[in-house]
Amino acid sequence: MKQWFDNVSAIVITFWVGGLWVTGFWAYVLFKNVPDQKLAGQVATEYFHIMSTFGLYAACFLLLLRFFKNGFQALNQVYFWTIIAMLSLVLANQYGIEPQLELVRKSALPLDVMQSPYADSFKMWHGVASVVYMVQCVFGLIVVTKRLSN
Repeated sequence: MKQWFDNVSAIVITFWVGGLWVTGFWAYVLFKNVPDQKLAGQVATEYFHIMSTFGLYAACFLLLLRFFKNGFQALNQVYFWTIIAMLSLVLANQYGIEPQLELVRKSALPLDVMQSPYADSFKMWHGVASVVYMVQCVFGLIVVTKRLSN
């Protein structure tokens, strides 16, 4: 049974953390190569939303697996608390920051948000979202290394 826990957690971590990094790099390439920045933003937003949704499920699943495998000892592991931190960041982005970005976008209508008086607000919230996402990616690397050492 221990082997099953290890194999399943490795697969979920690979998809989640790998997906975080690939999505981040892919968004960079998208904005550099798509002439219509609004379209690039819409597509990137959808991919980030997909990763956030996957992250919610992955975090809950990994926490449950670790708890079933290690019992209350899981509470003493950096791995467990790093997953909690990543879950918190996903929730912050998904239910705190993203709704703010969407509100700013809607407030700018009928103008594109970057051509509106709301451009500075959008840039600020976008920067916050980017930092939160990058921290989540770094925590993902910690999860990978801690998973390998436990």
